[in-house]
Amino acid sequence: MGESENPVLVSSEGAVGIVTLNRPSRFNCISRELAAGLLAAVRRLEADRSVRVMLLKANGKHFCTGADLDQVKAARATREGLKDWLGSGHEALYALEGSRLPVVGVVHGLALAGGLELAMACDVVFAARSARFGGQHAQYGLVPGWGGTQRLPRLVGLRRALDLMYSGAWLSADQAMDWGLANAVFEDGEQIGRASCRERV
Repeated sequence: MGESENPVLVSSEGAVGIVTLNRPSRFNCISRELAAGLLAAVRRLEADRSVRVMLLKANGKHFCTGADLDQVKAARATREGLKDWLGSGHEALYALEGSRLPVVGVVHGLALAGGLELAMACDVVFAARSARFGGQHAQYGLVPGWGGTQRLPRLVGLRRALDLMYSGAWLSADQAMDWGLANAVFEDGEQIGRASCRERV
């Protein structure tokens, strides 16, 4: 998939607004374009009074493997470039977290680094059995840049948060639920249908 294609798709089914990350060839890593598309999607669905809940999911093998490292490398060349890069992700995730709509994240495959931050910005997370959650920033000499240092301790507690951030370890879906990063775990392929059905009740 090229960058000329839409990295975020928006649709609706009844009262459910659906936001789909659409960079499968890059494992839905977060680029400036994806962040802008996510922000626009949130605003579009919030403006639709027929929509009562938002579902966030992803195309391809993984939910989201973090930031687009090519763009991160380019952004780090200057202070202003890095500030602009971080700002684009902040704006999108804070819009998601602060939405008037309940936001249900549907996670499959990997949710790492920025992908974990994205999942944490959702109100509720439904995970596929094979999903994996992890910090990953430490392996690249980075720290969470989009609010993860604040959201993670609130969700899992300080010591577990530090463990994930320092080690870059991955959690299974069941571990993520035990730690408070996921609300429910379903067999692969069932999580989206279960989320949609629950939110229509």
